[in-house]
This record gives sequence, structure tokens and C-alpha cells, in this order.
Amino acid sequence: MAQSDRIMSDDFNGINPLAAPALYSLHYGKKHQDSVTVLAHDGSLMALEKLAHLEDKRTGFYADVMIDRSQGHAVILYKGMDVPFKNEGNGRTGFLRDAFTAAQSLITGAKNWQTPFAEKIYLDTINNPDVKSVEVVGFSLGTLHANYIAAKYGVKGTVLADLGIANRGLKNIFNDNARDVDAAKNHLKNNLTDLRMELDPVSWLGFFRHRGNVIGLDRGRNPDPEGILHLSENYNKNAQKLMTEKPHIIAPDIVYAGAYKRTPAPGLA
Repeated sequence: MAQSDRIMSDDFNGINPLAAPALYSLHYGKKHQDSVTVLAHDGSLMALEKLAHLEDKRTGFYADVMIDRSQGHAVILYKGMDVPFKNEGNGRTGFLRDAFTAAQSLITGAKNWQTPFAEKIYLDTINNPDVKSVEVVGFSLGTLHANYIAAKYGVKGTVLADLGIANRGLKNIFNDNARDVDAAKNHLKNNLTDLRMELDPVSWLGFFRHRGNVIGLDRGRNPDPEGILHLSENYNKNAQKLMTEKPHIIAPDIVYAGAYKRTPAPGLA
């Protein structure tokens, strides 16, 4: 794993992965809340507030950092693709830059022109003296960054509508060092949680292999038809229902045991 300037503790009380959709959708939703309280991994409440922001108009990169100041725990939120023709901070054509980003990753297996900014906000965060631990969350396009940072720096994370990361992408990160590549694969398998809605087209069209433990948010025999809308709010709605039904079970302990678990998504390996 690549080393950072400061060594972050890997023994921390992060957010419950099932609370990641709430944090993402409440912060990036219509009300754009800069203070959000979510369930922590140990069942307590974690009060997060906005710590930092980074965007790049040329590439369309957009991310925010939230922090629980009582614990010094930070969550980096990598934003998904802009809605076509809607100004979400990068103009009405921001989605075209995002589409180019995805196309670059399809070619390289991981990196794209937004990657340097994804790394910068991570390194800035861990070098902030107020930060004692960090994790990453990504939705849709943002999962490309969450996968990359989790693999390269050994960070825990949660991805919604995951696009994955390719074997060749991992090889490029670690210059074909087989030991580092295997270590990254093992880390992602054990420390990345993939929240899945079965009918979300982005998950099925994911470019690369899904590395983490998959939690299916569809309840019952029939998948939620709203999954096809590809909205973080629907991920949040289903995750909240799952937490209500199983309030005493932390997300990694209810890993979806179906066909998705640790298997390649349709697309490139």
C-alpha cells in the first residue's frame, strides 16, 4: 500500500455502511445539508459537519469532507455524475465531463483525469491535524475514486451503484507488483462495502470487478423497481428500512449471500 505523510488509525468507529446513503443523499440532495447525523458502526450516533470541499471546473471533479469533531473521524464523499442538463455546480453540461471521466477509466482500468483531485482531497484530509481517522464513500461515478483510494491507500469505504476497479487498474497503481496488487485485492474484499439495488443500470453496466462485500438493498423476492432510477435517495430509503428491520445487526454481518457476492459484474474484469 502507498504510504501517506501521516499514518491514520485503522481501528476506529466509522459510519455504519448502511448509513452511507443517508449521509450522501442528505448532503448532496435538494436541501444540501452540511450537518448530518448518522448511525455509527457501534450503534451510536455520529454528528458530521462539513470540513472541506474540492472541485475542479475543467474535469468536473467534486467532493466534500465531513467530520465528527468529537472523534476526529472524517468521511470523504465522492460525488456521482451530474444529472444531464442540470447545473449541480459544474454547469448544465457537467455530465459530459463526467462521461469523459468514465470513458478514461474504461480505458485505463482505474485512473482518469479526476484522479489527481481525488488523491489531493484524501491527502489534504489525512494531513489535517483535526483528523484522526478517515473513510471514503462514493456514489456512481464517485465509486471510481472510492475504489482507487481504498485500494492505493488501504482505506475503508462504502460504494453505492459501484463501477468497480479492474485488475489492470490495480496493476497500474502498483506498477505490476504482484504482492501489492494481491494485498489491495484482499483489502478491498474485507474493507469495502458495496450497496446494491438490483435494477440499478449503473451497477449492471459497471465496467469492472466489484471487490467488496455486497449488501443487497432489495427486500423480498422482487427487486425494487425504483432501483432503475439510479437515485441515492432510493438507496437511502431501502437502507433505512433494512436497518429498521435488523437494528441490532451491523451491516458487514448481513452480507448479501446471493449471486453477487464477490463475483465479477457484467463487463470487463
